[in-house]
Amino acid sequence: MAGWRYTLALTWVREKEKPTAVLDRLWEQVKVSRVACLMVLLDRYFFTVPVMKWLQQNSLPFIIPVVMRGRKPKPGVKAKGMRSCRSKKAGSSDYTHRAGKESVTFRLVITYKSYRHRQTKKRATKKLFFATWKVWRSPTDVRETYRRRFGIETSYRQLNQSRSRTSSRDPLYRFLLVGLALFLRNLWQWLANMDHRWGTPPRNRTATTLRYQDVLDDFSDYLRRLTQTYQAPLPGT
Repeated sequence: MAGWRYTLALTWVREKEKPTAVLDRLWEQVKVSRVACLMVLLDRYFFTVPVMKWLQQNSLPFIIPVVMRGRKPKPGVKAKGMRSCRSKKAGSSDYTHRAGKESVTFRLVITYKSYRHRQTKKRATKKLFFATWKVWRSPTDVRETYRRRFGIETSYRQLNQSRSRTSSRDPLYRFLLVGLALFLRNLWQWLANMDHRWGTPPRNRTATTLRYQDVLDDFSDYLRRLTQTYQAPLPGT
């Protein structure tokens, strides 16, 4: 449901594994859930030619921040490639990105971001670059759409809040703990959404929304009672 965040897929990432291999596994899990994917918002790690070609082959519109790779040109030397676009004004245009023998064509969107400098406290502007495909929106709308992705940081904080700590080096066990933490967060999101699904007016939702810490406390109490109930008797008793 719009406005609610659920984790639909989970996978491991091996050392030096290609991003497209990770996307393959995640996409297979998402397809099983039969959730329609209207747009993909990925971070800078996925700004590669193979990833963007993979998204186009799977007909997935995307927005990805552009990464300026390579050395900066020396003073007096004209910039090449993506760095040559720094002099352009806000707008959008087709761009062909090349990496080695591979290339991909996408819509390059240039927009501006206004912010307050941490030290001087003065207002300043920063130019932002996005690689898009089949996203027919203005540069400002592209920037605001991608901003919605930062809500995932809240999910990461809640994941760390509920993930069990362990000194075990077993990757499967550690992966299990991450999956359990994400399950608890999905459960909390579903419970918090129950009033809305049953027609509770939005103005009354704040008073009945269940805090995430409440779910964690209830789950901890349940596990404590469960272990006490099935505790093995001591020898000789």
